[in-house]
Amino acid sequence: MKKKNRENKKKKIERVNDHNINEYVEMRNLEINRRNLENKKKISFLDHYIWWFSSKRISFKLKKNQKIIMFFYSDQTSFKKSKIIWTGWNAGERGLSGLDVLWALKWKINWLKQKYKKFFLIGVAHKNNLFANSHTKFLGYKLMNTKSNLKKFLIKKLKLSDNYNIYFIKF
Repeated sequence: MKKKNRENKKKKIERVNDHNINEYVEMRNLEINRRNLENKKKISFLDHYIWWFSSKRISFKLKKNQKIIMFFYSDQTSFKKSKIIWTGWNAGERGLSGLDVLWALKWKINWLKQKYKKFFLIGVAHKNNLFANSHTKFLGYKLMNTKSNLKKFLIKKLKLSDNYNIYFIKF
């Protein structure tokens, strides 16, 4: 029990601020993260700055031993009077374990449940990303029906190809 508490003291979640703008784009541009994105190109710093200051995305960082090892976020829209929130994350080069990812994503789900009453939580995973498709079950997501109008809307909204699975949790 003491080891678990000691491990959690090394981890810390903080809200992302403007001081993290360069770290955020650098992490997003890592090959490990671009491999599972629809847009595999590196984002330029100028394009990122423009997006950063116009985005309403809510982002957090997971720090381990004072080093940022992961950024994770949520964004929202609406569909037929329902609040839709989708989440995602980018891994750092070193120090991030699968358990760290699960811990941070579970924290984010709990944070969203406190912030909003009724919503659909959406997760997207490239079909070849074994880890992303596996952890969704642990977090309580269900695979979205292929004929769902919500899925068709999300494919268009998020500009996704058929190479992605879309998962949801209804709160």
